[in-house]
Amino acid sequence: MRLLIQTFAICLALSLCLAVPTHHHEHGDDEQVGHGPGHKNNGPGHKNNGPDHKNNGPGHHHFDRCTELVFDAAIETKEGIYYFFKDDHVFKGFHGDGELTNMTFPELDDHLVGHVDAAFRMPSEDSPDHHEHLYFFLDNKVFSYENHKLNDGYPKDISEEFPGIPDHLDAAVECHKPDCPKNTVIFFKGHEIYHFDIDSKEVHHKEFKSMPNCSAAFHYTGHYYCLHGHRFSKFNPNTGAVHGRYPKEARDYFMNCPNYGDKTEKEHLEREQCSHVHLDAITEDDDHDLFAFRGHYYLSRIDGKSHAGTIESGFKDLHANIDAAFAHDEHIHIIKDDKMYVYNISHAVGEAHKLREGYPKTVKDELGLEGHIDATFICPKDHTVHVIQGNKIYDVDLNAHPPTHTEAKPIPLKHVDTAMCGDNGVIVVVKDDYYHYASPLTFIASKIKPHKQDVATGLLGCPYYDGKTEAEHIKREQCSHMHLDAITEDDDHDLFAFRGHYYLSKIEDKYHAGPIESGFKELHDDIDAAFAHDEHIHIIKNDKVYCYNISHTHGEAHKLREGYPKTVKDELGLEGHIDATFICPKDHIVHVIQGNKIYDVDLNAHPPTHTEAKTIPFKHVHTAMCGDHGVKVVVDDDYFEYASPLEFIAAKIKPEKKSVPKDLLGCPPKAHLQVIAMSRKKNYKNVEEMSNSLNQQYEDKVRPYIDLVDSLRALGIEKDLNLPAVAVIGDQSSGKSSVLEALSGVALPRGTGIVTRCPLVLKLKRNEKNDTWSGVLTYKDQTKSLHKPSDVGIAVSQ
Repeated sequence: MRLLIQTFAICLALSLCLAVPTHHHEHGDDEQVGHGPGHKNNGPGHKNNGPDHKNNGPGHHHFDRCTELVFDAAIETKEGIYYFFKDDHVFKGFHGDGELTNMTFPELDDHLVGHVDAAFRMPSEDSPDHHEHLYFFLDNKVFSYENHKLNDGYPKDISEEFPGIPDHLDAAVECHKPDCPKNTVIFFKGHEIYHFDIDSKEVHHKEFKSMPNCSAAFHYTGHYYCLHGHRFSKFNPNTGAVHGRYPKEARDYFMNCPNYGDKTEKEHLEREQCSHVHLDAITEDDDHDLFAFRGHYYLSRIDGKSHAGTIESGFKDLHANIDAAFAHDEHIHIIKDDKMYVYNISHAVGEAHKLREGYPKTVKDELGLEGHIDATFICPKDHTVHVIQGNKIYDVDLNAHPPTHTEAKPIPLKHVDTAMCGDNGVIVVVKDDYYHYASPLTFIASKIKPHKQDVATGLLGCPYYDGKTEAEHIKREQCSHMHLDAITEDDDHDLFAFRGHYYLSKIEDKYHAGPIESGFKELHDDIDAAFAHDEHIHIIKNDKVYCYNISHTHGEAHKLREGYPKTVKDELGLEGHIDATFICPKDHIVHVIQGNKIYDVDLNAHPPTHTEAKTIPFKHVHTAMCGDHGVKVVVDDDYFEYASPLEFIAAKIKPEKKSVPKDLLGCPPKAHLQVIAMSRKKNYKNVEEMSNSLNQQYEDKVRPYIDLVDSLRALGIEKDLNLPAVAVIGDQSSGKSSVLEALSGVALPRGTGIVTRCPLVLKLKRNEKNDTWSGVLTYKDQTKSLHKPSDVGIAVSQ
């Protein structure tokens, strides 16, 4: 399809977890949940089945979710809050004490002989009456609630409401299209699995052989989880297949449990990188060192090295559950309750940060605001901190004394857990996902959510991606914003990129991704540098060089050469940590970067010799490579291109930065912007459905204009325009109106010659296939030529 969108104009109307737990049987920490006569509430010997049991009795048991607790059922409300049931208690959210179930669902009190057996949520779009329903199963009865009120006619027998489904269930979870072929409820009883078709009421029996029996099950952020004991497994809802390293400890991933066992530094690190519990705060300083806080723990990444520990070990006057944080001028500001703590940042991994004299001070004194703070962020080299309270944001000038703030502006999210701002824009975290915006202005004014991304894998460097297909592994490695550890290209133009535990290769233009140890079996993770030379790939880790024969077959392991590893000193004549290495095609000089210094090493010399150190125009480089088109120098998730090593060393001005995921690793455009396949559809159920219908190949052209309009709206320019402020010019029947309808969800008038005139005009035109990108921005009497998407932001600011 050649629906052209070369320059675009727009006026637009433009989930966790868990707490896992399992049935606590006499045999202890067994993953398998027993189903003998005492299981759940179907046996006469169940401990809470006595006739005198009352939910509100004076002696009800106090449960601690961080002990050997076994949840009986789990459900997500329409507000996105997860409820976990244990006997006559319910735990709301991922931390905190439980409360009696009858305080929220009083009607269950008449039937609650022990605990809720199973529960699931039926969203309104799947329900015959188009209302949201929560279903609870107790013995042989089912209860249906809407807005926490029991629906008329309930409770009913399970056999009446769900024919073919047995009584005394163990667990239930909803499965919607496309995860399941039809909208389905999955019921669990022992090893028996029942797929109940919501529309036809047909029942299909299945057996999930690879999965332990579930005491509870739930759906979260696109995945399905089975709880068994204090462990959990992620499973395929159609086959029951469990892929990857399961079961895992729920208290590591789905609960804030500070001290339930001894952990190594590596185990602490993995927990903080991979946990699905939402972050309390995240920030990055001007040196790109990152700090993330969750519960009692924090994670830091300093000079590319990660560390995890208790908050009190790094920030001794604090202990747990901070509210917000931002880094400014070599200090990290942490907000807890109504106090602000300011620490001098230590850039030594694991070293405690020192509280500045005179702190803590009140938030009122420091920011001029009162009330709970949800999130704060400040952009590099700026002195304005953005403060989020609920769905409002304030700008506070840190240079003003006393502090002053702007009037509140609404943000496009009901709630934000944390946020940060860096060179590439604003990261906004909600639960365990994040959204990326080009600037604070585009965040505030945005009408369409950007593509959501995973915090654990995209921000914190979680090394495990269980149950992924090859294509998903490839996309993750292509599109991750975590910095690369190393990248290199051989003389055949085959590419190898390394990040954490994984590597990405492109051989004869075909991509492959997998764990490093699958391709380089003597290595596991976190390499320091790499370069390819003479059909070998040299990988540096710590003080060793590993030299492998390159295999040009996809997925085939590369073989370590005999005699390796050798020391860096023996191979390169250098000592100390190596940040990056690169060698240009058909050359024998490898360029070695340490800090802001570079050395040239002659590989043909024995013993190896190197030049005197030269200074490079960067404080720190993550990796670099050299090919036919020059040198690419990678810093964070951007890279800079130079014609030669000499030009790189001598440069006084940085070239235009480019995106590593998009421009170097081939990350496909986001699926949330797809411009074709609209037909002339006028009505969309929600923004997500609308955005999913925009053709992904046009993101680079469309997204800059969305950002442009959002920026204009944020600057208040919109009120000066006679909206709709759009002119779309194209061939007859080229889809002009459909494009606007896709973005706004509003039906537009149709007819020959219909034109919208206004002060702001961005023109659409058809270019020949190989023509360069171009456009024009006009506002009142000003006109700017646009030659690339990044020109849009520059033109707006001017």
